[in-house]
Amino acid sequence: MLRKNCLILNFTANSYHWGCFGTSIEIYDRLVERGYYVNYLPVEQTHTPLPELPQQIPDFDSSEVAKRFTAANMPIVRAITQADLVLCNGEGTLHEHALGPWQLLYLMYFAKKYANKTVALINHSSYPSGSLEPSEKVDQFYGEILKHLDLVASREVHSTQILKRLGVNAVQSFDCLPLFIARNGYDRSVSPDGPIILSGGVSLNNALAGELAAALQPLVDGDRKAVYLAGAKNSPAPEDLKHFEQMKGEIPKLELLNAQDVDTWIAVIGSASLLVSARFHHTIAAASLQTPLVCLPSNTPKIEGICSMLGLEPPISPAEPDWQSKVQAASERALKDNKPVVSEETWQSILKLGKTNFLDL
Repeated sequence: MLRKNCLILNFTANSYHWGCFGTSIEIYDRLVERGYYVNYLPVEQTHTPLPELPQQIPDFDSSEVAKRFTAANMPIVRAITQADLVLCNGEGTLHEHALGPWQLLYLMYFAKKYANKTVALINHSSYPSGSLEPSEKVDQFYGEILKHLDLVASREVHSTQILKRLGVNAVQSFDCLPLFIARNGYDRSVSPDGPIILSGGVSLNNALAGELAAALQPLVDGDRKAVYLAGAKNSPAPEDLKHFEQMKGEIPKLELLNAQDVDTWIAVIGSASLLVSARFHHTIAAASLQTPLVCLPSNTPKIEGICSMLGLEPPISPAEPDWQSKVQAASERALKDNKPVVSEETWQSILKLGKTNFLDL
């Protein structure tokens, strides 16, 4: 049997934290089930400057620039030209005008225009301005690139609204982590006596991490444990240890758990009485495992988007007045609330939406 070849751009299984591992492995497994053999470019490569990258927007349509890019990046170009499908695992990369999104947009456009490949962008959020607001500088650029792709699947509603505003025929999907959790049969029960789990986030600086811990300190008096959850297959989030040390200054009994595998990472979240986090995948994991949670925003409105879809309270922003009191009050409510974090109907809905990432692939 002749098997098709898929090249994944921005593969995240080996970096940052175990939630990224779960999403990328689920994508990999789904593609294998559809008859592909799979190659990938890791996220580190797509975020490291490539030689002869276009420097201006008009250069995206320059055949001379494409020739120079080809000559300078033959291993990548060869992987693209040998693929039947080029699939970008967008994650949270596509926001603003920076190296990572610029490079990823060009790789997708190159694969479509110059290599004539089927190109899909899935499991992703799109925020050209970095927010919900329009941007004269980059909106049209994002829109003109993404209009050419064969599939654009957005993992939360705010990104879908932005893409449709830009004229992109985006499909509403969801992040692939719930599919990974469902595939592997992880326990989805409630643990009211479990520890309070904390994590940091790309949007938190050290001072905010300390303020967050100070808000939660009254809840971890007595016998209840407090655990800071970190860990990745490789290249863990660099801010985690700094955030842990800052939080431990406010919660002396706070323990560091550096999960060595995805099973441990999921088990820790699933056994918690509460998760408080500014991380996208930690929030999804808690909701999927029926663990009560309080979330803070990330670097784009992507967590607001999934909270809307999951029926969760929106993130509490440190920019809000009395945000620490709000975090403490929300945490106390979450610990006392007996209703399911996510209804069975919502759970089945997001699993169905997750599968739309692979529509017609």
